[in-house]
Amino acid sequence: MDRAPGALVRHGRSPDDGRWFDPHDAARHSHAWRTPIPWPVRVGVLPAEARCHQHRAVSAPLDQPRDWNRETATTGPVHLVTGPSGVGKTQLVAHYVRTLWDAGDVDLLIWITAASREAILSAYAEAAEIADRGSSALPGAEARARHFLNWARDTHKRWIVVFDDLADAAHLEGLWPTGNPNGRVITTATTVPELPEAPIAIELGGFGEVEAYEFLATSLLHEPELLDEADQLAADLDRLPLALGQAAAYIRDQSITCADYRKRLANADVTHGVVGATSELCAELADDLVPDSIARMLRHLLAYLDGRGFPAAVCVQPVVLHHLGRFAGRPVSAGDVTGALDQLQRLGLLTRDAEFAQIAGPTREAVFARIPAEAHWTVAHVVAEALTTAWPQGDHDDALTRSLRDNATGLRERAGEMLWTPDCHLLLLRLGDSLGTAGFASAATVHFGEMARLALRHLGPDHPRTLASRYRHAGWCGEAGDPAGAAEGFALLLNDRLRTLGPDHPETLDAWTQLALWQARGGDTDGAVENLTVLFEQHARVFGAEHLETLKAGERLAELLGNAQGPDAAVRVLAPLVVAASRTLGPHHPNTLAARHDLANWHGLGGHAAAAVGSLTALLELRERLLGDGHPDTLLTRHDLLNWQGVSGGSALAAEGYAGLVADAKYVLGTGHPQTVAAGECLGYWGE
Repeated sequence: MDRAPGALVRHGRSPDDGRWFDPHDAARHSHAWRTPIPWPVRVGVLPAEARCHQHRAVSAPLDQPRDWNRETATTGPVHLVTGPSGVGKTQLVAHYVRTLWDAGDVDLLIWITAASREAILSAYAEAAEIADRGSSALPGAEARARHFLNWARDTHKRWIVVFDDLADAAHLEGLWPTGNPNGRVITTATTVPELPEAPIAIELGGFGEVEAYEFLATSLLHEPELLDEADQLAADLDRLPLALGQAAAYIRDQSITCADYRKRLANADVTHGVVGATSELCAELADDLVPDSIARMLRHLLAYLDGRGFPAAVCVQPVVLHHLGRFAGRPVSAGDVTGALDQLQRLGLLTRDAEFAQIAGPTREAVFARIPAEAHWTVAHVVAEALTTAWPQGDHDDALTRSLRDNATGLRERAGEMLWTPDCHLLLLRLGDSLGTAGFASAATVHFGEMARLALRHLGPDHPRTLASRYRHAGWCGEAGDPAGAAEGFALLLNDRLRTLGPDHPETLDAWTQLALWQARGGDTDGAVENLTVLFEQHARVFGAEHLETLKAGERLAELLGNAQGPDAAVRVLAPLVVAASRTLGPHHPNTLAARHDLANWHGLGGHAAAAVGSLTALLELRERLLGDGHPDTLLTRHDLLNWQGVSGGSALAAEGYAGLVADAKYVLGTGHPQTVAAGECLGYWGE
């Protein structure tokens, strides 16, 4: 037998990864995966606490779950809080779970702004990595979410999942956490959704009469002279918590009475409801307190951001400072913006903490309605550029990236075709890329398909953004499970790039490469071999025989030939490439090490197990020195070395080695990581 079931015989790197690795960083790479995650843990962004929290009688069911006893129950309690915007649903639940968190009554708190299925899956994926670090290697967000749900069903940890502002109950299909008395689920929604489990329902409206007065009294520091006509003011404002909070902030700042405020309210514009009126009064006051139109222009930008929350860093991006400076007639600093945000927060127009801010939906709509028609294009583009520059490098999917995606999606819907004039804004490409790299290949396919259609209409067939949209659409189509569709898309794109750029242009060669790779994944081996052979020769002619791009092209061809024609065909191509890579890139370059690893495995598959053992032994020593013994590439080298040692006759040695490798892989990568699973399968095989 040439290998054990589950043996990994292909190096796990990306063939397009040309980054250098710093050997002096070995300690960091050896131990970065071993830092234990301290419990308790939060996933998601808990909204900032409101200035004054008012206890509400209607919230009693949260504190007294119906017939729930963790010792005897088979599932935890489920709560549903519903009501229109502005009644305090989110703040009620946030205060409740924050109280549990502060009391140490929860181990894992997941707060999900449930605007989309992708948002739920993304939060679950982050939680899954907390539960098992190996889950990050699972293919796609759906798989990582299932991993978390399995963990949540069986764990002894106490967890709470909050689906805040659930937009559509269909987003929860197959994603409902259930079956564990240690868990609790709380959902907030504007209307009553059909949930998988019957909830304990809490319907919110305005405050009760006593609650409204107590809220105003607390907000106004119980100063009797300010509370004149407080009950009447509460009635004027339908006792809505948001409107009352803004009114109290205004009264407190101006040191006027509730009766005085009622007179000003009587002259306010109520076109957008009572919250629109209280928001406008506070906005006018903010404009008086913040000079040079900064507060007003900043509010216009906030009206284009997601009402469920946005990263505070978006507000201090250079494009925002430049935009505000144009209206201020002077340079505007980040400190100026922070000061304006402080005033808006003090007046109840937004809530924020160090990282995130939120402008309530009714306030946001009232501000949006007052943006001059001629200003919308500029405002939309400033926000788009600010979101783009605030986006972190890399593909780590965390609360910041999720919030940026939500805001980019909302801006795309709100701005519409403004983002296509005079060109396609880069944010649209960034949004689609983020969806795909976060594990939402189908969503990315839909996004880029729509982008390609709009780009063709607005920009024409040969515009770079049109071609870029088509490229991404084809690629994510393949990742979503349609390799034939991907190959067809890249074939059409290749024809256009040959026509417009010529055969030697790097973008033409890239499209050609993608065509061949998707042909191979779709089963068209002959077509893939033909294209990769031509591409290898083309790269050598265009870049030179020992250029990194040529070496990568050769590695792709070697792998395909090995799978299609046998190991000897792979060795014939790969052996000279290893020599060339060592000479050109250096013996420690990641591509050199990866090529050596692949060559060793192809030797083993060709019947030369002893040669594979010798090559991988030397490679393992090098990787342990450069990367550390805990680096995934080092563990992968150990895995394949043990396999070939077993094939060479050392089954006892392989079984002993795999036992140690399984333990190390669980510790470093997590139990669900593919390398950990494969090592376990090999232990079972060689230990028989």
